Amino acid sequence: MFCPKCGKENGSQNSFCFNCGVPLPVTKENGITNEPENTNENVIAITPDTGRNADITIDSKTLKLVLSASGVIIAFLYLWFALRGILPVFSGVTAVLRGRVPYGILNIAGRALAVLSRLVMAAGFLLYALSRDDERDNTESLLLTVILCAFLRIVLLFSAQTVSGLSAFVRFGRFAFNGISFGKAVLYAFLAAGIEIGLTFLAGYRPFLGKTANDLLPEIKKLPGILLDETEILGRKYRERTARRRSPVKEGAYHDMSSQKTGAEPMNEKRSYLAFVLLGIITCGIYPLYVVYTIGRDVNILCKEDGETTPGLLRLILLSLVTCGIYSFVWYYRLLNRVEKQEENWGVTIQTFGSMELGTCWVAMKLVGILVSICGIGVLISCYADYLMFCNLNELSKEYNRRTLGWSGTEV
Repeated sequence: MFCPKCGKENGSQNSFCFNCGVPLPVTKENGITNEPENTNENVIAITPDTGRNADITIDSKTLKLVLSASGVIIAFLYLWFALRGILPVFSGVTAVLRGRVPYGILNIAGRALAVLSRLVMAAGFLLYALSRDDERDNTESLLLTVILCAFLRIVLLFSAQTVSGLSAFVRFGRFAFNGISFGKAVLYAFLAAGIEIGLTFLAGYRPFLGKTANDLLPEIKKLPGILLDETEILGRKYRERTARRRSPVKEGAYHDMSSQKTGAEPMNEKRSYLAFVLLGIITCGIYPLYVVYTIGRDVNILCKEDGETTPGLLRLILLSLVTCGIYSFVWYYRLLNRVEKQEENWGVTIQTFGSMELGTCWVAMKLVGILVSICGIGVLISCYADYLMFCNLNELSKEYNRRTLGWSGTEV
């Protein structure tokens, strides 16, 4: 029996949870007739048979953000190392052209298997981050995919090391197997999968709970079909977003505020990211602070009907200093998710990555940019996150000006 508040497992004879003291539901074993009271509106109710949350708390939503961001980060790291491993493949091609055919073919095969093993990991983690959806209840299936990708990575890498060892034997007369490199790769694969499993449980999910290996075998057999369906759903969402972006805005799909006497000020619909960067350098960081202030102010106006409020610049600066920058990620995450919720209200198409929330997409790109900045592409990824934010704000501002002030988009 599982506690409806904290999720801890209790004995069948228990009437109260040993961990938090909440009354447990009535069962044949304990014979208690009183039902547990809901002592907290935001408790996490665990459903033992599915391992899903009946109610997600605010803390759980924050952990879901970390869960998606971690999957994207791990996927990008494996993708980066896979791309780095493509160039050495051509050394085997060169060997073949020089007449060392057996050595060259084995060399190509070994390096190609190593690249493939990294791509498998990248695909598994990226699919988990982008496709996980509570409504479809696919967390357990996608997490099982991540675990299997880790094992497949190990198998492919072992094959790659073996084939590369054979190529060394053909060329130099001795078999070489890099055990240290293989051991590190195994450790990193299990560490990556372990991080995702741990974050999944911290977010309130309980995959595989109470299931044996025999129970999981039928699910493993269904995985190919599930993965094909998830890939198709991702592709369909991307096509729908692209079609909406290219199609004209339908009249009446947004709030018609033109007849209201709001005394509204025009929104800046031509925010330039290039100007943001250049003027930020010239003004030693002062101009970006002003831009962030205007963004927070404009979002509060654009999204005033959602009942939320984005804190101002002063609070952003102070709390970011106190939390060593962590609060800035929370601030942007909440702000951009407010923006995304206005997609239907204003009849615009919000640009994001796959099916990710706009806030999650921004945070993930920023974290990836920080982690891979030494590789040279991290800065570009981080800049693209801000560029995406500017584009979406410009679209909302343009529609706001058109509907509220009757502008055609050329006045600003």
